[in-house]
Amino acid sequence: CDSRALIPRHDTETLYNCIIDNIEHGKKPKILDLCTGSGCLALAVKSSAECEMYASDISADALALAAENAELLGLEIKLIQSDLFEGIVGKFDIICSNPPYIPAGDIDKLADEVKCYEPRLALDGGDDGLDFYRKIAKDTPEYLNDGGLVALEIGFDQAAGVTDIFKSYDVQVIKDYSGNDRVILARLRR
Repeated sequence: CDSRALIPRHDTETLYNCIIDNIEHGKKPKILDLCTGSGCLALAVKSSAECEMYASDISADALALAAENAELLGLEIKLIQSDLFEGIVGKFDIICSNPPYIPAGDIDKLADEVKCYEPRLALDGGDDGLDFYRKIAKDTPEYLNDGGLVALEIGFDQAAGVTDIFKSYDVQVIKDYSGNDRVILARLRR
């Protein structure tokens, strides 16, 4: 990883585990990783599960890094430059993301190793940190197969806000290894 994308942190391991645990044995799901950054989540899932993996990001620099990482690992993923669903075509069995979720006003209060070296684009989730969740919840029904899963990393204090945004979905909140709320799993109510 380098300055083109957020440095992966252990919190995202919880999201990875949730995705792997929800892949049905014998199935080859079509998965979309939004806001892929370095590609760490998409590549980790692809390396562990038979799947058709798509990874998107608004940043051409981040996608170039994800492509380099895919080549180094010998893994095939389809990379798409897209602002969330803007350039996405088709439906998916799993839509996952570790989107920017830091409230804009909190970024300057972060530790120097984060605020000074991470791309602001990868951190800034809008005024309350929930902008990306609103967009994902609104647009996901058009891109999710029946019975499909949405798996999203959240900030430790965002479960109530994100659950409310996904109120038309069946939502489960998953804790990380430290006991903090870290992932929401959501399925559309039919």
